[in-house]
Amino acid sequence: MIKVLSEIQSEIYLQGNYGCVFRGSMESFEDETPVAIKLFKTIESDAQFRDFQREAKIMKTLEHENIVKIYGFREEPLLIIMEYINYGSLLTYLSIHRPDLKVENLLDFAANIAKVI
Repeated sequence: MIKVLSEIQSEIYLQGNYGCVFRGSMESFEDETPVAIKLFKTIESDAQFRDFQREAKIMKTLEHENIVKIYGFREEPLLIIMEYINYGSLLTYLSIHRPDLKVENLLDFAANIAKVI
């Protein structure tokens, strides 16, 4: 359970089409956990907002070792608090590590993605 979002860094961690991601920390009853806070740009219609709400609620219920955990979301400002992952995304990781990746690594990624599906 989230007790307090104790820190949000002002520096943008990632920038994307839908908004930006900040790194922060979340206090739980046990410890302090690093989190990613995805702050969305303005949603232009009620239909888009309902889609966001539905998707966020569904994502929060998913539990799998290969899916980023969603801890919660807020509607004002519109944001999602999720598990912090180094490099932010698989695409970023692959672009950074491209020279070092071997076929075996790529097959492992593919197998792990398939497990989720």
